[in-house]
Amino acid sequence: LVVVRGREVVALRGYGTVDPRAGTPVDPARHVFRIGSVSKPLTATTVLRVAGAHGLGLHDDLRDLLAPLPVRPAPAEPLTLHHLLTQGAGFNERLFGQHVTRAGDLRSLDEYLRRHLPPRFIEPGAVIAYNDHHTVLAGWVAERLAGARFEALAEQELLGPLGMAATTFRQTDLPPVVADGMTRSWRRSGDGWRPYPRDFVITTPAAGAWSSAADMAKGGVTTSNSRIVQ
Repeated sequence: LVVVRGREVVALRGYGTVDPRAGTPVDPARHVFRIGSVSKPLTATTVLRVAGAHGLGLHDDLRDLLAPLPVRPAPAEPLTLHHLLTQGAGFNERLFGQHVTRAGDLRSLDEYLRRHLPPRFIEPGAVIAYNDHHTVLAGWVAERLAGARFEALAEQELLGPLGMAATTFRQTDLPPVVADGMTRSWRRSGDGWRPYPRDFVITTPAAGAWSSAADMAKGGVTTSNSRIVQ
């Protein structure tokens, strides 16, 4: 748990254990968790910085830029970054196929979306319908604009400048501080515990980030004036 008030960390605490067999307590400054859909605000900030650097506005029409992807049915109205980042682009969800159990089965965002982009069910801006693929498409747009993978763009535009060394969207070749602090999920097995095997997220902009509680505070805090209450 981390609590930030303004630019000040007022609480940073760990609860439970990262290894129930050994009883290792959670260290909120060192242990790294996959943060799931809390990845999305980090993605949105990265995308906006990349878009701004390349002259793309929130309400600019993306239909030409999205032409390489199977966007179906084709939107009759403009589809924009604003629609994607506010969950209003009108795409259906596709829950299966976003995770793989072997690193060798990972695919680029471009390859994944060309094969698995779900169809739209309504025109952009008509409704808000939460959907991982809206955020994934926004990450793909950033990749197309910058000519670099999203994981690298997040490090360049956000994580590096904020000093978030324990945060990454990478699924392989993890930074040492992430690899050393990475936690696992556990399940009951008989009278003991067994770790779940690790999986890998293809749709990283939507749910693939790893971070520590201390790192997540850095977006709203400067180290020089923070006060930690243990």
